[in-house]
Amino acid sequence: ARDCVIVPHRVIDVSSTVPGLLESVSIERSDRVMRGQELARLESAAERASVDLADAWASIESEIRLEAISRALDSRRMERVEQLFRSKAAALDDKDKAETDASLAEVRLRQAREKRWIRELDAKKAEALLERRTVRSPIDGVVVERFRSGGEYVENQPIARIAQLDPLQVETLLPLREFGNIRAGMQASVRAEHDPEVTHTATVAVVDRVGDAASGTFGVRLSL
Repeated sequence: ARDCVIVPHRVIDVSSTVPGLLESVSIERSDRVMRGQELARLESAAERASVDLADAWASIESEIRLEAISRALDSRRMERVEQLFRSKAAALDDKDKAETDASLAEVRLRQAREKRWIRELDAKKAEALLERRTVRSPIDGVVVERFRSGGEYVENQPIARIAQLDPLQVETLLPLREFGNIRAGMQASVRAEHDPEVTHTATVAVVDRVGDAASGTFGVRLSL
């Protein structure tokens, strides 16, 4: 049997990607959180208004419909002029003008569609800027500490500390005589100090490639 230390897989201090005034913090210490869950929200009235405006612009279709009608009209006019030209009832200049008008109508319709596409990109940008005002958990875990509350201004300070408990890491030291006998993927039994009657199975994840000559040991990390 060897002594070991059981620690979280990782501990993360979560902060906001942008500075601002905290509108709300929706977690407390010891709360379980899921990846992507909202932890806090910054004041975002201006960003929400920008999203509404961008969405309204992106939903406008009247310009495209107008240009589509214009293109259809110019196309029919060009066909009629070409028929008249073939029957010698229309001049070459009339034919050229009709073809030019039809081509310009096609270009204007394409421009209208491109403008809407750009407005849709602006709407996505506005939504992304709004999303940056929401702080979400990057992992599944437990809230170790909440550092900030609603109404506080944050810039680079962490808002909460999250610990990932699945899997857990088991750190232990083994004598150098075992060096080379322990490999990643091997399994070992682990018993926690607070509940020694229950045995858990952990898998070797990392084996130090270099031992410590002073202590005569090398480190092993297991995943539980």
